[in-house]
Amino acid sequence: LGYRKGPDGLPEIDPDEAAVVRRIFSRYLLGQSVHQICRDLMSDGVKTAQGSDSWHDSVVRKMLQNDCDIIGLNQQALVPQAVALI
Repeated sequence: LGYRKGPDGLPEIDPDEAAVVRRIFSRYLLGQSVHQICRDLMSDGVKTAQGSDSWHDSVVRKMLQNDCDIIGLNQQALVPQAVALI
């Protein structure tokens, strides 16, 4: 969630999905539980990366724990863009 394949074939940040990622992180940092974040996303009709209406705690928890991908450490070209997401 948050990336798409760019015209050059390299990953680039998807602005719409990046908004969901920012929302998840900001709510978590404000003290919301992972379960509450999932409930809020579903009640607001936010789709998952696969287009599902159902968000699972494990998916959000994995996003929060996988901070290396979120800030772009696994795609060095994205570091300046991805850091702006946080």
